[in-house]
Amino acid sequence: GFYGDALNQTASQKCKPCSCNPAGTSGHVNECHPQTGNCQCLSHVTGRDCSYCEVGFFNLQPGVGCERCKCNPIGSSSIACHPITGQCVCRAGVEGRLCDFAVWASLDSHHKVAEPVTVTRWAPCPCSVTVMVPATVVRASWVTNVTN
Repeated sequence: GFYGDALNQTASQKCKPCSCNPAGTSGHVNECHPQTGNCQCLSHVTGRDCSYCEVGFFNLQPGVGCERCKCNPIGSSSIACHPITGQCVCRAGVEGRLCDFAVWASLDSHHKVAEPVTVTRWAPCPCSVTVMVPATVVRASWVTNVTN
């Protein structure tokens, strides 16, 4: 299919092929709106040619659409994530693809401890320096080496 105006003398307004992205299109790749050229997109897919995931979604899959980022609302600073990997934007001291692990340096500074982020509020640390730590967490049972 084509879109545009065959009678218009302006090059940008003349008829053009639809060029829908086959991965993100729910219809045929050669079918689009006759005036705008907008293609019929799958769930949570956007763009004139259906080539991008909506904000808050990633991993465009042919015939399926995009999946929700599922960023941890406490550990992440946004609902948006990387459009391909799904990596969320984590707050300081938080890691993981979903920003769901708080990371603390251990006392010997050779290890870091990751704890699931399960809190709904932050509380000050009862120590002499001003540090914000989760008020309640479930301690993870593993420790990973920190490499420089």
